[in-house]
Amino acid sequence: MPRKSATVLTAKMVETAKPPRDRAFDEYPDAALPGFCLRVYRTGGRSYILSTRVAGKLKRRKIADATGSDAIPLAEARRRAADAKDTAKAGKPLPRFEAPTPPPQGVKTFGEIAEDYIARECARLARGNDVAGTIRRELLPTWRRIPLPELRKRHARELTDALAKDRPAAAHKLHEIYCRVLNWALGHYDDDELGIEVSPFANLKPPVSKTARAHALKPAEIATLWRAWTAIGYPFGDVQKLLLLTAQRRGEVAEMEWGEIDLAARIWTIPAQRSKSRREHIVPLSNAAADILAGLPRFGGGPFAFTTTGGQRPVSGFSKAKSATATEVEKLVKAGDAEPVADWRIHDLRRTARTGMAELGIPEIVCERVLNHAPRGLPGIYNRHEYQAEKADALDRWAQRVNEIVTPPPANVLKMREAV
Repeated sequence: MPRKSATVLTAKMVETAKPPRDRAFDEYPDAALPGFCLRVYRTGGRSYILSTRVAGKLKRRKIADATGSDAIPLAEARRRAADAKDTAKAGKPLPRFEAPTPPPQGVKTFGEIAEDYIARECARLARGNDVAGTIRRELLPTWRRIPLPELRKRHARELTDALAKDRPAAAHKLHEIYCRVLNWALGHYDDDELGIEVSPFANLKPPVSKTARAHALKPAEIATLWRAWTAIGYPFGDVQKLLLLTAQRRGEVAEMEWGEIDLAARIWTIPAQRSKSRREHIVPLSNAAADILAGLPRFGGGPFAFTTTGGQRPVSGFSKAKSATATEVEKLVKAGDAEPVADWRIHDLRRTARTGMAELGIPEIVCERVLNHAPRGLPGIYNRHEYQAEKADALDRWAQRVNEIVTPPPANVLKMREAV
């Protein structure tokens, strides 16, 4: 029986483990499943082995290949080994290894479908880069070589269950993406190319229920965050300030290009290809927003306004930006110099701006046009007015309100109405 290990096998270890020089093979036990190990042969071949007792006798059985055309992902091999151990505990013989039946000639793997989806579909999606990144990061490492007829609901559950506890929103989004990829494939390929007529995830329920957030920041929270963003500075502090002032989406602000900005006219034009609604959107810039943009550094390496690569690529990694914000907030609160901030998300800034404009008495239709939400039904068909002047007034008033929150007057200064 293989020695015990404190190391959990990873896909990278399976790929990089070096073959032995002076013996037939080496074994790398897995701490996640006692008795399960990776065997690396002197020839370079690799396989997954299970050692367990059946009716009191130690048995060793090959579970699957780890290299070659018949290789399966580590997670799948571990699952099969766990099933085999359960069989042994029941006193039944261990199942013998059988090489998987090759798929019919011409049947595509998930990897081929996914790469095609990224190339043809993600390019036209407003958040296509994010979707492509999720596919490459979460799906392709384990599903790349699986022919579509062999995909099962359990493959999906293994991925989403690992996320659902700590990152339920990410688990729900991953579920949406792999379902979307399969449904897209069914509409673009013939059945004989896929080997399936119905998606294996057709009746698979989402791993978690999706609940709409309703959190809008309170004035005291806005004041605390604004001070934290000021401490962080460029680029993420300024990005988050503009998200609050303009009420636009995270990707639209983060991927802003200098060619879209006209500071003299105080407008920012989001092109249709970058807009989620696929409509060009003209965003009036308040004085506060224009001042932030005017103070940004300029780089000659590319067009992006918010960048850490000299303008070549837009900023990314908002989780780190949010962590940096949280660190600054904690400093302010510990010093007794600011109010704490409840759990919040980047998208809450957009909701906060929308709520704030409504509280200022700005008409519903103007607020929706600021967010680039087109009215549905007949109003959307017949009302072609762009509301540019009304949008500018709304964002000016909202910026003034934000300024009142983040730079309150001294305690000995009263508004005229309050004094009367």
